Amino acid sequence: MKTTAEPNSLHINSLIIATKAADTEAALRSVMHRLAPSSHVLLLQNGTLAVYEQLHRNLLSNGNIITRLPSFACGSLTHGATQTSPFHVTQASSHGACMLSPVDPTLDTLLDPRHALLRASTVLSCTHQNPTFSASITPSTPSCDPATPEPHTHGGAAAAAAAPTAHQHQQATLHQQLLHLLSPVGLGGSFGAVLAASHSDFLRNIHTKLAVNCAINPLTALLRCKNGGLLRSDETRALVRQLTAEVAGICPPELGLTKEGLFETALAVALTTAGNTSSMLADVLAGRRTEVDYLLGYVTSRCKCESCGTAGGTAACSTPNHSMLHKLIRANQGGLIGARL
Repeated sequence: MKTTAEPNSLHINSLIIATKAADTEAALRSVMHRLAPSSHVLLLQNGTLAVYEQLHRNLLSNGNIITRLPSFACGSLTHGATQTSPFHVTQASSHGACMLSPVDPTLDTLLDPRHALLRASTVLSCTHQNPTFSASITPSTPSCDPATPEPHTHGGAAAAAAAPTAHQHQQATLHQQLLHLLSPVGLGGSFGAVLAASHSDFLRNIHTKLAVNCAINPLTALLRCKNGGLLRSDETRALVRQLTAEVAGICPPELGLTKEGLFETALAVALTTAGNTSSMLADVLAGRRTEVDYLLGYVTSRCKCESCGTAGGTAACSTPNHSMLHKLIRANQGGLIGARL
C-alpha cells in the first residue's frame, strides 16, 4: 500500500473483500475512491454468482463511479470457521479448499464465457515469468474455454489498440498479485489456494458450492440442527435431493453437473462437517441478516416462471423448493417463526 499524509487517500494495491455477501457492495463502495487501474480486488463470499452481478449492476457498470476499473478476481472458499470474538476466528476443520480465478469486471455475469480470455492471458503471463506458477493451477478438466485466447482488455479491442502499454502493465501487475496470493506466504499456505484450471472449472466449482449451500444452509437454519443432522432421516435426505436437483436444473449444461452428483456432494459435505453450525443457522440464531437472497434467491432468479419474478413468464416453476425456503428464511429473519405467542 502506498502511503500519503491522509489515511483516506491511501492508494490500495491489493484488496481482499471477505465480508458477508450482503455487505460486499458497501465495503467496495467505501474504498472505491482509493482504487486505480493498477489495483487488484479479490472477492471471497458465499453466493459469488449473485454478488458479482450485484456489484456489476450497481458499481462496475457505472462509469461515473469507477471510471477506470481495477483488476478483479473471484474466489471460492470452503473452509469452515467460527468468529470467537472481534478479529479472532477459529477454523472449523482442515478439509476446506480455496480456488481463485481472474474475471473481467466489464462483463455483467460470471456466466459469460469471455471471462476465459482474460484468465488465459493472465495465466500465460504468470507462467512465462515464473515457470513454477503452473504448479498452482488445478488439474484441467474438459471445458468450453477457448483453446487460443485473443488479446483482451477492460473496454474491448478498441481500448487494446489504443492503449496496449496500459493493458500490458495491468496484466503484469495482475499476475504479480496472483503469484503472491498463491504463494506459501499468501492464501496458498494458509488455505491451500489454487488457480482454477479454466473459467469453466471455476464455474463448475462455484455452482457445486451453490448447490451445497442451498441444501445445507436453509435446512439447518429451519430445523435448528448442525450439518450432520440432515443425514439422520429419510425426510431430510429427500429434501437435500430435491434442492440439489433444482440447482442442477439451473446450471449451464456445458458444466456437466448432474442431479445425482450434486446430491452426493452435498451429503459428503454434511458428513465431513457434521459437527459444524452452518453460517445461515448462526445468523438466524444471532438475529443477523442471512445470505439467503444470494443463495436461494439467485437460484429462483434463474427460474423462468412468473411466480419467481420473471415478468410474463409462462414456464412451470423449476425451483419450487427454493422459492418456498427462500420465503421461510426471510420470514424467519423478521422473527415470525419461533416467536412466542
